[in-house]
Amino acid sequence: MARLAALEKKNSSNAENGGSNDMDVDKSDAAEPMQVDPDEGKKTQTAAATAKVVAAKESSSSLSAPAATPKQSKNTIPDVNMAEEPAQKKPKSPSDPLARLRRKKILLLRRVLQVTFGNEASDRTPACVHLQLDDDEVYNTSKSPNGVNIGHITDLLVSRLSLSPSSRSLETIPPQKPGLIAYLAGCHKRAGEEWKDLKQKKKGDGSEEELCGLLEEIRKQVVSYAASSLQLPDLFELGGNSCLQLAKCLSTTATDPSSSVTFDVMGKNTSFYYCVCEELHSQDPDAFETMVADIAKCITDALSKCKSLLDESPQDESGLGGNGLLLTSALRELCTNKKAASCLTKVPSFLLPPADSPQASEWVGGPPPPQIPRGANPNQINFIRRMQEMSNSRMRRSGKGLEKDTVLGNVLRLGLPWKHESVLSSYANPVRRSPKDIDQISDGHRRQLELYQSKCNELIRQLVVAGEHPRKKVIQWLTDALLVNAKADAIEKDPTKISSEEFLYNLSAVLLKLCDPFVSNPDKAALVDPGFVTSPKSHGGVYELTGDNALTRLGDNVSHSEDEYNPKNSFIPLCFFFCSRALALSIVPGMSSYDSTSRHVSHMAWRIRSANGDIFSDRRFNHTLQVKYGMGIVVKSPTYATDVF
Repeated sequence: MARLAALEKKNSSNAENGGSNDMDVDKSDAAEPMQVDPDEGKKTQTAAATAKVVAAKESSSSLSAPAATPKQSKNTIPDVNMAEEPAQKKPKSPSDPLARLRRKKILLLRRVLQVTFGNEASDRTPACVHLQLDDDEVYNTSKSPNGVNIGHITDLLVSRLSLSPSSRSLETIPPQKPGLIAYLAGCHKRAGEEWKDLKQKKKGDGSEEELCGLLEEIRKQVVSYAASSLQLPDLFELGGNSCLQLAKCLSTTATDPSSSVTFDVMGKNTSFYYCVCEELHSQDPDAFETMVADIAKCITDALSKCKSLLDESPQDESGLGGNGLLLTSALRELCTNKKAASCLTKVPSFLLPPADSPQASEWVGGPPPPQIPRGANPNQINFIRRMQEMSNSRMRRSGKGLEKDTVLGNVLRLGLPWKHESVLSSYANPVRRSPKDIDQISDGHRRQLELYQSKCNELIRQLVVAGEHPRKKVIQWLTDALLVNAKADAIEKDPTKISSEEFLYNLSAVLLKLCDPFVSNPDKAALVDPGFVTSPKSHGGVYELTGDNALTRLGDNVSHSEDEYNPKNSFIPLCFFFCSRALALSIVPGMSSYDSTSRHVSHMAWRIRSANGDIFSDRRFNHTLQVKYGMGIVVKSPTYATDVF
């Protein structure tokens, strides 16, 4: 700019010195060409270009000044092409309360029932099942200005439940839960959660009461349809195996308690399972008993396929699968309703046949296995014992029949047998392992066993507190379990007549847990009346003084008078003395076998070293050491060591 000012000053001075003839630019340029330095010429061109830009801006502003006039005048409408200018926001129209209410209801049904309806593309969503309704009253605003009402819930549920299992409408993202019972249980739970959220809102627009009414109707309807489907499985195609579906829902409790059918969303006794049991029992008590028996059969059939806690029953469409912990949890959840617990004790497979009945001596599962003859040598005895253990035949009233033919027997027979290949393989190369490694492996097995035993205890506790009738049935089952295993502490045991070690261990663990509330309380411990063992009517023959199963007494003067036994609480002495007898039949002989095996291991190690052998490579020694560690899982457990010794 300084260069430009100098040029202008020079031009003005030339105009003053020269005449009017010098005003001709072409002539002056031709006569006297200006000598300019190249660098200065570039600077001059730059300055001239800058001056042109400034002049162009001033000219543009002067030309555009009239166009700004319409902005100042309100009456003048500018001639503007609307297609070229950006669209302006339209002022919000006053909201329609009915339209907003209808929208709230539709969104609520999407969240709870997971269904959509309507003919518009915006009415669909990939996460919900789209229903083709026969009547458009649900979504037609002229017919239903307020949107969905209580009367429409039935139509929506019927349309959803009437779908075929192979319908393409059920293909959603995420996928729908299979079957009818799981879907209805999910609707019941989601409706309860939405109801709680609405009740907890401090401020609202007044529609909360109507929405809560819809949710209460949904909870009522899904319970009614579930009860009807359990009573009439052919009512809907999706509910053809409703009892099996309910059993599968009960088995998921151990993995996801908050989403289970027994979870009380809105308070005590508000779960889907409890409401269905109450509804079905009020409609048809016989159908309710049939439902409980069918579910129990599904669970026990799956349990019978498991040989230990390490096994898992395969799951297919025709049956229930899972491991022992899941199946026992399902049976325990079945008994959370006291009416269902009472019905479970009424099934024919709950108790053994009475001792004086013809069925008690019947053999089932095949012909009787061979018995050990007199004068048999040790090899023959071992061979026959193995045949007896492998045989599936049993008397109905026996320890083996108790395990395989009763509901609670199927539950308590599962454990961690030291003979199981998985248990032995976990202690592979035992000689080369450190004591710390062995303890860690054993502790892992014990935690798994203790968790299962706690589930067994919860199941029996649910039956005991369900009422007087179920409690009597449980006491009778415990009495039979101790009577048929009276010879379990013998040196030579007959596997066709007594139960397995795992059953007896679990039985003693359950009875120990039943004794915990009063053993740890000195006031309640005083309620243990020793007169129980002198009352045959109370102990049912468990502490008999005569006969084949007679127990020796420490004292000589034993009273047989039943008048002396009048306890303040009859259940506490029963638990205490039944537990004492169960420990004598399980952990006491188990400790003796463990000590014998430990001595045998020490003797084998001494013989191998005496012969300059190598205990690290001796297969027989390593196997015997594995057996010792496997037996120690139970007998060295704090569950027994703390309470017994």
